[in-house]
Amino acid sequence: MKKKLLALFLVLVMLLGTVATVRAEEAEEPQIVAKGKIEMCNWTLYDDGNLLIEGNLIVSEYAVPWKSYAEQITRVTLQGTKFATRLLDNLPNLTTVHFLNSTGKVQGSFKNCPKFTAFTSEKDGKEFSCRDGYILRYETTLYRAPTGLSGKVVVPDYVISMWDRAFINCAYIEEVVFQEGFDSIGERAFMNCTGLKTV
Repeated sequence: MKKKLLALFLVLVMLLGTVATVRAEEAEEPQIVAKGKIEMCNWTLYDDGNLLIEGNLIVSEYAVPWKSYAEQITRVTLQGTKFATRLLDNLPNLTTVHFLNSTGKVQGSFKNCPKFTAFTSEKDGKEFSCRDGYILRYETTLYRAPTGLSGKVVVPDYVISMWDRAFINCAYIEEVVFQEGFDSIGERAFMNCTGLKTV
């Protein structure tokens, strides 16, 4: 009996040790691969593929500071509300652009990002929100589409208008379908959509 209890006790200790080790590994923070400053923004690239940009990045006349890490970047996290630059073009493995505080304004960028299929955010902003991977303006205007969409794209039925350059750099889409009730398309909405055949 004592031997059985001792054996059970040892098994429990081993199991608890394993669980503690797994939890410790899960709790490990991503490690910094590179970091720097550009304009008034700080940027940090982590070993989990996340590129964190803190601040509003609006100028594009700089050499891309993370160019040598482009293939490692799978997610861009923006802690700011305005983003207009070409510094995030040519990221072959980027899948998601995430707003850390609230959905913000994004113009240009993300050219040649074939896997980029979703904008997401922690919460909606006053003017902008994320839904189904798109950035919306005032809930019903499609403001920006992720550039990795491909093939046939059916615009959600709650979208009734499209902002200027909404599909800019979406080079992999071939067909766009709008639902009943849709009524306006902004200027240069399909700029650089080189694969688009049908709307």
